[in-house]
Amino acid sequence: QKNLMIIESHIFTVNCSEAWIILSIIANKMKSRNPDVVIKTMNEILQADVYNSPICLQYILCVIKAWLEDFTHAGLNHLFKILSDLLRTGSTTISLVSDVYSLCCAIKEKSDGTVDESWIRSIRDSTAEYLLHYHSHYTSFHMSNERYLISLLVYAETSTDLNDKPNERIMTILLHYLKRVAGDEKLISLQTDQNRKICVTIVVLSRFGLRDGSLASTIIADFNKILKFKNIHESIICTLITSFSDLCKRHTSLVDSSIKTVILQLSSSYMAVRSVALNNLNELILQDYVKMRGRVLLNILKLIVDENCQIAAQALYVIQLYVHSKNEKLLKVSLLECVYVFNNYLQYAERDMFPASEIDNEPCDLAGNAPEDFSKRNLIYDFFVDNIDDLSLLKLLKNVNKINTQLSQHKYVECPAGAGTLIDLLYVFTKMVMVKDRDKARLAKAAASGVNDEDAPPVIEEGPSPVKKSRVKMALQQSEQEMVTIVEKMIAIYHGFDRQVRSYITRVEPTLEKIAEERLHDLALAIARKFRSLVEFAKPMEFWRGMMRTVDSLDHREGPSPRKGKRKKKGRGKDGSESEEDDEEDEVEDYDDDEMDD
Repeated sequence: QKNLMIIESHIFTVNCSEAWIILSIIANKMKSRNPDVVIKTMNEILQADVYNSPICLQYILCVIKAWLEDFTHAGLNHLFKILSDLLRTGSTTISLVSDVYSLCCAIKEKSDGTVDESWIRSIRDSTAEYLLHYHSHYTSFHMSNERYLISLLVYAETSTDLNDKPNERIMTILLHYLKRVAGDEKLISLQTDQNRKICVTIVVLSRFGLRDGSLASTIIADFNKILKFKNIHESIICTLITSFSDLCKRHTSLVDSSIKTVILQLSSSYMAVRSVALNNLNELILQDYVKMRGRVLLNILKLIVDENCQIAAQALYVIQLYVHSKNEKLLKVSLLECVYVFNNYLQYAERDMFPASEIDNEPCDLAGNAPEDFSKRNLIYDFFVDNIDDLSLLKLLKNVNKINTQLSQHKYVECPAGAGTLIDLLYVFTKMVMVKDRDKARLAKAAASGVNDEDAPPVIEEGPSPVKKSRVKMALQQSEQEMVTIVEKMIAIYHGFDRQVRSYITRVEPTLEKIAEERLHDLALAIARKFRSLVEFAKPMEFWRGMMRTVDSLDHREGPSPRKGKRKKKGRGKDGSESEEDDEEDEVEDYDDDEMDD
């Protein structure tokens, strides 16, 4: 309480902004002995006209909301009068209209037990009268009237609360202005002070469009025209995207015609626009208005390698959230399809996740054989591999046999895109091989950390029944056996696959011969390292034994790893005494993944 009093004392000093910020943070947890001082201070600030910073007023409103139950009756009446006057006279700021109005309603409900419609109606009528009288201030492209825009927002709040049809003259004024803006890009590019007016118009019309499907269809058409302009402020784009999302949730028939416009904004040059577009798409996806497939999935995956780390992290979160909450098979199903789509080579892509109708006519800008192109795609593939379980990845190695058949039968179309696809596939297959036993290592590490954490409280969990355990164990064994069979088949054809790939690259894209050779070598090396027992007697024996010698040489050069120790083996000498000899563990270590990269 003493600390709170110290903070409150600073709201009258030059540090008032900082004091209000701290108060807004702790207001929900600490109560003032004299909360009415907040109302008095706010009134003084408004009368002195020093609330030019809406941020400061925003924090004051946060404190008022937190302490609403603690104000005296007289204080609440005074507060209500202050806030009502702000709405009637349009004396607040555009960003605070909704907060001021909702606070007025909360005070009314606390005092009277309900929100009086007559008060809402009086506010609406007074703002409507102002809007009609000064409409020339709004329609003019050479005049800026802040109060008019605030009154528009107040009118939208009150009209939607009353559930009344908006005034036809006001709607005509708004729609006429929107049509003029949508019909001439110069009006925006030449008049930069029109940005806020356009944003408020979009917000107000969208609010009314939520209840009127016909109006929604009309304004969506103009919104699409505006989004196609080349020179348009990012604030307008962000407002449009949010309005698109809100209207699509209410009028699902608009989704197909609008969603493409939102997807295109994921490639915007503005970071804020990409972020807003991704957030709104995420909401639509999670609420099942939009499917996570086709161009939606493709454009979100592209953001994983966005130049802005915040956007990249946001994209990762969106995909992982969808996988955990909606479709855990998404990454498993789409991994190899992505390789084809990223390279614009779709002849053999099994397009469950990327329908031809959506992808064929839109080349992917991730394609290309330059080092930076390979690097970007590899980062996305790494994300897939990191988020798919071992067995599922290893089972995908059956595609090596499938591609080998296509190459040997000359069904793999010869073109530069096909060469890039093959190079990427070699990288992905190598990553798949390298995950063997990864999950086991993770579980062992987690178990070890749990054992070492002496301060951790004991966790008592009710395990599955013995019958269920037996079934799970059996299913796991079957999956592992299936995986081993797939790997054996891959090893059996690998040497021929190696020749087919080299031959294809030489004919189609000779400039990629060096990287193809490196990727093939890395893949063979990974197989020899991770499946040594399967390649030990595989044919051709000379090829695989050469690979195993290389693995041994690498291990010897790297020296013993922390996991690789020596165990003492006791035995008896001829004299009957015990002797000890060193017996190195036969464990095969993973070599650094960098050895596998370009």
